Amino acid sequence: MKISNQVGPAANPGTEERMTVVVPTHNRPAELVRSLSSIVKQTIRPLEVIVIDDVGDKRVQAIAEGYSHEFRRGVRYVESEVATGSAPRSRNIGLAEVGTEYVAFLDDDDEWDPQCLSRMIFALTSGNEIVVVHSEIATRSSRRPFMRIKDGLEWSDCLANNPGITGSNFAARAETLRSVDGFDEELLVAEDQDLLVRMLLAGHPYAVVPEVLVTQHADGTEHLSSAGKRQSLGLRRFLHKHARIMDRRDKRYQLSMYHAASIYPGVSIADRIFHRSAQIIYMSPRTLLARLIFRIRGRTKEY
Repeated sequence: MKISNQVGPAANPGTEERMTVVVPTHNRPAELVRSLSSIVKQTIRPLEVIVIDDVGDKRVQAIAEGYSHEFRRGVRYVESEVATGSAPRSRNIGLAEVGTEYVAFLDDDDEWDPQCLSRMIFALTSGNEIVVVHSEIATRSSRRPFMRIKDGLEWSDCLANNPGITGSNFAARAETLRSVDGFDEELLVAEDQDLLVRMLLAGHPYAVVPEVLVTQHADGTEHLSSAGKRQSLGLRRFLHKHARIMDRRDKRYQLSMYHAASIYPGVSIADRIFHRSAQIIYMSPRTLLARLIFRIRGRTKEY
């Protein structure tokens, strides 16, 4: 199902009893306030919000509990047993706590448009098992389109570049997520892309709400998708996990991404030369040309 009306249908009052929102947070109390405030502003609020804190910050607990009066079942603060900075683990802990039919996730540094939850609930109550909305990315000086998933993709279309799913722009039936074992906690990045691949392999199609309803902030704070050792290891694990079902083009793309991510502060000059050379070798001519144009125009990656 694709919802294409520009105004867009909204869920009926009362459907909030079927939705829980899980918010994983990692040492970002100021950003968490923005995230929780955007949930409060929803035209249809969830029954409950569950904040998963993998640091055990008392400030975060106080912030979460301060919003409790805004939701029928309040805000539940859950401290993760292991402070790993792992969003997949925090989301799985939250998923295990969900008692409603539907669940949505919102990262602590992202925010929703007031209509976001209503649009997603409508799509779910119309018979879909997972729904994805569009997002934008915001810097201190600008906003631009970001994740724009297309309708009707197969699992084989989602093995190279992320087709447009993040931890903040989808909702699903909780039991459907549990049936595919939730998020892969071994993946440090691309766990959202991996989830979509596994959902499609298991025969669970997705619906699309083609409206920009999520803002992802790139304001200088560290993100899981930021370049570094974490991203390098995560991409390597994603490639290893799905290598047997990837075609040659997908493998080359992922290898190029892995080598690009392996060039970060602290890497030796020899390793930089090796990874840059490998990145170029595995790049498609089209991608290489696009990168050269970006360089010529002086543009750099923001997120």
